[in-house]
Amino acid sequence: MSKSVIIIGAGVVGLACGKELSEKGFEVFIAEQEKNIATHTSARNSGVIHAGIYYPVESLKAKLCILGKQLLYEYCEEFEVPYSRTKKMIVATTNEETQILLKLKETALKNGVKLEFISGDDAIDRETNLFAVSALVSPTTGIVDASKLAFSLQHQAEINGANLALETKVTKITQDSKILVSGISGGEEFETEFDFVINAAGHGAHK
Repeated sequence: MSKSVIIIGAGVVGLACGKELSEKGFEVFIAEQEKNIATHTSARNSGVIHAGIYYPVESLKAKLCILGKQLLYEYCEEFEVPYSRTKKMIVATTNEETQILLKLKETALKNGVKLEFISGDDAIDRETNLFAVSALVSPTTGIVDASKLAFSLQHQAEINGANLALETKVTKITQDSKILVSGISGGEEFETEFDFVINAAGHGAHK
């Protein structure tokens, strides 16, 4: 018998969890309090695919950012989610800032991220509105259509049998032999047992 899981929140994170768990045979229920998916944090960001430049060496943030970047590019290719490897320049406007860039380049390289160091003239050739004495170019920074990514993850989860319930708000969770989840769905109260709970409610997660 498959294990059941309720995922609270149908943003990009919750939907990605739903896709992965439904592929692995879990009985997945995704609860979203709004009328549509991905209307909070997932709809209010710039959609940047971060390269993993700034995090401390060997930190979990660095490892997950770099792995996540690779997996996200692969997902976008496989499922035709619009994205672009835009690249990014990090600019120094003084010689002192150039030394900061060189240290940043070294840290990034230790994390497995290769950055290109270029002169100020080269940076200005690439972007004429800049004032720069030097710059770093990040070749793996990009941007993704976050809305279409969310709809793609929803589609893949539902293909695998995941259930999405909109206008469904979880109000109480208690744990005994199983996890009892209570809330309101479509104006009606519900109370259901699950084997696992994933809290992917974003800024509302602490509530």
